[in-house]
Amino acid sequence: MKLQRKLLLTHIAVALVAILLITAVANFTVNRYFSDLAAKQAKQAAQEFAPTLATCYQIIGSWDFNGQRCMQLGPRPFMPPQFRHVVVVDTAGEIVFDSRGRGQINKPTNTITQRDIERGESINAEDGTVIGTVIVRPNQGQFGADEDYFLSMVRRNIWLAGAITALLALAIGIGLARTLAAPLRSLTAAVHQLAQGERSVQVDDSGNDEIAELSQAFNTMSSELHRSEQVRRQMVADIAHELRTPLSVLQIELESIEDGVSKPTPAVISSLGEEVQQLNHLIEDLRTLSLADAGQLTLNPIELEPQDVVNRAVNRMQLAAREKQLELANDSAEQIDLVHADPSRLQQVLVNLLQNAVRYTPQGGKIRVTARQSAGEVILGVHDTGAGFDPTEAATIFERFYRTDKARARDTGGTGLGLAIVKGLVTAMGGRVWATSVPNQGSSFYVALRAISTKEGV
Repeated sequence: MKLQRKLLLTHIAVALVAILLITAVANFTVNRYFSDLAAKQAKQAAQEFAPTLATCYQIIGSWDFNGQRCMQLGPRPFMPPQFRHVVVVDTAGEIVFDSRGRGQINKPTNTITQRDIERGESINAEDGTVIGTVIVRPNQGQFGADEDYFLSMVRRNIWLAGAITALLALAIGIGLARTLAAPLRSLTAAVHQLAQGERSVQVDDSGNDEIAELSQAFNTMSSELHRSEQVRRQMVADIAHELRTPLSVLQIELESIEDGVSKPTPAVISSLGEEVQQLNHLIEDLRTLSLADAGQLTLNPIELEPQDVVNRAVNRMQLAAREKQLELANDSAEQIDLVHADPSRLQQVLVNLLQNAVRYTPQGGKIRVTARQSAGEVILGVHDTGAGFDPTEAATIFERFYRTDKARARDTGGTGLGLAIVKGLVTAMGGRVWATSVPNQGSSFYVALRAISTKEGV
């Protein structure tokens, strides 16, 4: 059964239950009111008969009398048709008169209970002595013609109002079910489109209810899938490009040697070796990223002093900095807590950042490495005076094959995997990484790891 039909049936069921309940309560209330009214009128009639019956008793001296004649002396205006059943009992609880007994004493048509006697009106002699009880009962129908007509009108109007309300509930339920089911149908259609490969599909997410939240979540998922698909396609294209260049060089050089155009001199062999190293470097970077994504990257974390790792990374990159006439300085703080990290992977992170800084900093520029402690973290930073990047690219600069300058040659721009590897390694070690930049003034890349106090490290 479809959701729209379920919602409609549920709405109708709730409405019907409510209508039936209201109708039952209304009927009960009206009947109870008229029952109480009938009992009150019966009590008033009994109060009017009691003095007359007391007079008859006083004249005769007992209840051995023609009750029917005595009753004719009673106040008839207080005996509407529905109160024609009158019973008189003596102090022993014996019936001495019953209006339904056709005037025959001690041949009652109904029995009398103690509760009936308690509800009746006492008949008192002149000295106040109780000589009996008069009980006035409503007829079986309880009410007269006017009251019955009024009750029937009330019941009919209640049922008519209930029927009209049920029709209105049906109309409202249909509209409500369609309104609620419409965005769900739209979501279902969008899911089918998404399953068929249309990653950019979006649905209306206006509103502030749960369905709107579901639609917003779907749109976010769709946008992320679309972006991931674009990144995947771009990554495949970038990998193909990065592989094609060294492979093309290798193919040309080998064909030249095979055709005798060139000779396998040490310079040619060295050039071929560099291309092979470039291929190995690219493949190793891709493997590292793949392992990091799968959570299978091998780490050997220990408690270490970050200054030692910073010193080794700076010393390793000094030669590359001098060749480009760059100033590379280590401005780390002297007192820093220990961190829990893999020393080789942390050094790889710093070397990648330093390589990136050397690559993008112009000749004569400066590169500075810092290490400081802040809010329970050890923050390592690599700062350069290069061209920088647009601050809006700070969130995407760590993506694979991302280059701030799309026109850069591979010799200048690298493979585009260095920063992605930095993020993957730092994340695997439980840290975080981010970057800031001022265009044409330089960039700063930060790595934050949880600090371990000296006492904890001992």
